[in-house]
Amino acid sequence: MMYLHWMLLLAGVFLVLERLFPERRQGILRPGFARDLLFLAANGWLLPLLLSWIGIDFLGWAIRGIRPGLGAWEPWLAGTPAGVRFGLALVSLDLVKWAAHWCLHRFPLLWKFHRVHHSVTVMDWLGNWRFHGLEIVYYQAWTAVPLALLLLAGIESHVLFIYYVVETAIGNLNHSNLRLDLGPLHRVFNGPRIHLWHHDRFPPGGRVKNFAIVLSLWDGIFGTATFERTPPRELGVPGTDASVGASRSR
Repeated sequence: MMYLHWMLLLAGVFLVLERLFPERRQGILRPGFARDLLFLAANGWLLPLLLSWIGIDFLGWAIRGIRPGLGAWEPWLAGTPAGVRFGLALVSLDLVKWAAHWCLHRFPLLWKFHRVHHSVTVMDWLGNWRFHGLEIVYYQAWTAVPLALLLLAGIESHVLFIYYVVETAIGNLNHSNLRLDLGPLHRVFNGPRIHLWHHDRFPPGGRVKNFAIVLSLWDGIFGTATFERTPPRELGVPGTDASVGASRSR
């Protein structure tokens, strides 16, 4: 239930911040608002409880069972500062999720269900939750081995819980209608201005950019970055209703 409390808190925070510091002129009841509330309930609350945390608990149980047979293998991260354990979890899981996200755009079968997320034409924090429910299973499959290795190394489940809360907050931020320019830090951390280009309806050269979840440095390393901070002209995918949802309020 703690996860649900954090989700409700984050929802309230972004509802308030978008009213106080909007980047674009758009109301709360933008197109698709009611539908995205249903996506939030399913993808933000129900499915994570059924899949994500059950998966982590299962991995923890399995590792506790096999650890006695590992002999000299010791949880080498046990006793290290919590910040080090959190940082390792963030960097490793974020890299894996960057690769998983890249594949969603490169393989037609995967794109068929990922395009649900890109059907958003007027963006705000709630757009973070418009995605096909199978994406949760998909990302869980990608992160199962890294999670197992992190748990074997001695990273506790509560550290992973903090990571998921932070990742959720960053996901809401990246899709938010919030006036925030990170400047040079955009080359390290994702943000709403550069992530909006990932949702560009007509990406330059037909190549989607900025696959980052939290750390935009992966896009810089792999050549998939654009750090343009002016908004794209239209959001969405061909075949959906076009919108100038990226138009500035200034």
